[in-house]
Amino acid sequence: MGTQLYCAPEVMMRQRYNESADTFSFSLVLLCLAVGDIDFIVAQARKDRRRIQYTHGKRPVIPYELEVSAPALIQLIEEMWNQKFRKRPSFSDIVPRLAKCTTLGEFALAAEDQFATPADALLTFLTECGLERHFVTLLKALRVSSVDDLLLISAGDLRNTEIGEEDQEVLLKAIQQRQEQQHAVRTTATDELEGKDEAAFIALRAENDALKAEIAGLKAALLG
Repeated sequence: MGTQLYCAPEVMMRQRYNESADTFSFSLVLLCLAVGDIDFIVAQARKDRRRIQYTHGKRPVIPYELEVSAPALIQLIEEMWNQKFRKRPSFSDIVPRLAKCTTLGEFALAAEDQFATPADALLTFLTECGLERHFVTLLKALRVSSVDDLLLISAGDLRNTEIGEEDQEVLLKAIQQRQEQQHAVRTTATDELEGKDEAAFIALRAENDALKAEIAGLKAALLG
């Protein structure tokens, strides 16, 4: 069955499944690669176990910067972890699409240049709001170490800090704007997905030798 952090929901529930369970698992690996942190899923699980309740339709939070910089890759990942295994693309569909997602390498370089760590991205966000002076307070008082962490805090959380009311209002407004931007990006991706022919996503390989060939091709594409 493997670790639950990367296990498809139908496998965890001991229901009927096929090779698309590997597609689900690989979507999570792809997300870690795109973020540039192999422990990304583990870290999210430690913060909130609800994020990995795949059997209830939950999924890891996708960083906003990645949604903006790699929309094609994110759309592919979200198709690969579809709750309904028959709607997940096969590896023969994934390989050519992944080969076009050069953003895997481009995003890693951009992240290295602009945001060496999640904390750097957080500091950049706060600087844009004119609130960089509260960076240490957020780190120590609320254990906020990334923009994703920041988007989860509430007005109640801020009341117990030394951040002034005026700055709290500015920060909460910035958080709301970022959340709205994320929602807009996800809504657009969903609309585009729903407009596609579902028949393209239900062609699944049943034979084991075909699956092995597809995985070999995928590895070659990644290493190439």
